[in-house]
Amino acid sequence: MPNNQSKSIMSARSIRTNRSRLATATVEDLMNELASDEAKYMRELRTLVDGVIPVLLSCVLSKSDTAVAAGLFGRSPGAHNDSNVTKPIIDMGVALERLKTVHKRIPQQDPNALLAWARGAQRVYADYLKAWRLGFQDVVVNLAPAVEDDTSLNQSLSTKEQAWEAAGLPRNEEGYIINGDGERVDVAFLLKRPLVRLKYLAKTLKGINYVKPSEQAESLAIKYQDLVIEARKRSNEERARLEDEAATNIDPTRARDPRSLAPLAGVSIDPHRRVRARDYFDMNLQHSSGQQLDCRIELLLRDDDPDR
Repeated sequence: MPNNQSKSIMSARSIRTNRSRLATATVEDLMNELASDEAKYMRELRTLVDGVIPVLLSCVLSKSDTAVAAGLFGRSPGAHNDSNVTKPIIDMGVALERLKTVHKRIPQQDPNALLAWARGAQRVYADYLKAWRLGFQDVVVNLAPAVEDDTSLNQSLSTKEQAWEAAGLPRNEEGYIINGDGERVDVAFLLKRPLVRLKYLAKTLKGINYVKPSEQAESLAIKYQDLVIEARKRSNEERARLEDEAATNIDPTRARDPRSLAPLAGVSIDPHRRVRARDYFDMNLQHSSGQQLDCRIELLLRDDDPDR
């Protein structure tokens, strides 16, 4: 995004989070900030719905080498089962499509109409929180169009490219989505944008209730704050899930006898246990076999799943 637009977005956030400035702000100020945020957010939603999700599904369904290399299938038992991989992506895609449709109708001038819109939009955000998944860190998608020899097809692609530049997030020359600093952004960052937008919608509603108090504004501000709390809970749950999967996927064939450093047979990892704590330390050890060990040791404390 251009620098001047980024600055305006930062300024908008400062009004919502600073009580002293909010005390002098008007409803019109808050609605102008909302419109500024929406312009960027709609580009993010269009990029996700029209670009990122279709590319992810295409790679997964085709079981392409890029999907395997990106780790979309994971290494856990059943990870290559199509439903295990495609269902979360499809669920997020459906929820994102609904978010894009809802935000196309968001009122950007009338605060009363915004409150009515927010009442219905809260259900859509609740559905996205249920569908949202982590696990796409360091996964980047290339949205560059395929090169065609046909002139008419090239003209059609050129038209689509112009439409994308006007509606989607910026891309570099290679076709990767980039941020305002020109750095490539991963899929995890993009999928989290609705959670970030939810947080600032909650602050906007809180600001409207502060500047122009009403029973409806107060009720919605509380409900959206509850959604923000739920988003934090889901984030913690997803981080815990990834920790559990990483621990389950440790290769037991690499286990060694500490006395002889020979491979140990019969070592297994219980996939039903959950990580309770994790820590690490650096170890330098002169072994009795004459070998010197210089490595980082990671300690995992796992216990039974409470639902087991």
